[in-house]
Amino acid sequence: MSQSHSYDSHSSASPDGSKDETWNDTTPDRGPQTGAGTLLLVTGTVVVALCLMERAGGLPVDMPRSWYTNQPLWFLAGIIAFCAGCLVLRRPRQCDTATIAVFSSVILYTRSDCPLCDAARQVLQEFGNQLPPVVQIDVDGDSELLERFGTCIPVVKIDGVVRFRGQVNRVLLNRLITNARDRNAGRPAWLPSTGSEADADSNQDRSA
Repeated sequence: MSQSHSYDSHSSASPDGSKDETWNDTTPDRGPQTGAGTLLLVTGTVVVALCLMERAGGLPVDMPRSWYTNQPLWFLAGIIAFCAGCLVLRRPRQCDTATIAVFSSVILYTRSDCPLCDAARQVLQEFGNQLPPVVQIDVDGDSELLERFGTCIPVVKIDGVVRFRGQVNRVLLNRLITNARDRNAGRPAWLPSTGSEADADSNQDRSA
């Protein structure tokens, strides 16, 4: 069984059968946006409902004087609040698209005393909010992995396919992420490739 290190202390089992640990970036809290949208939506609904009730036959309770003197303005304010609430709840936060993992798994094969491994780890951390939990495996603890990857560490496998050997290219990784996000978003097949498919396939062929 290979030795493994991690960016965090959450235990898991890697696809290679080794026991590893993983790290995870925390998804930003949606609470403030959801709360504000819900408040606007509910407020607008209540105000509009009260205005309609007032026109239909009056309210069972007394309202502030401004309610009776400026009722059209109250109705308009209710409509605006309702529409604003709908927009806030439907509009994704700008950072949400950057914090959704577009791959299922990422494995980093490393060795001890490996500066290139440290560099690869740093690059993966830079893209951490767009990647799933990264499993880090030390090949020195597994003879089979050592024979397979020992001369080209670090090795990064994404969704079961080796994408990087020796170093992690930031440009290619960004293209892989962008391309995967486009596919996940249902990008039409007739649109021209961004270039990431060809780069990924070429890199995969070299690593085979």
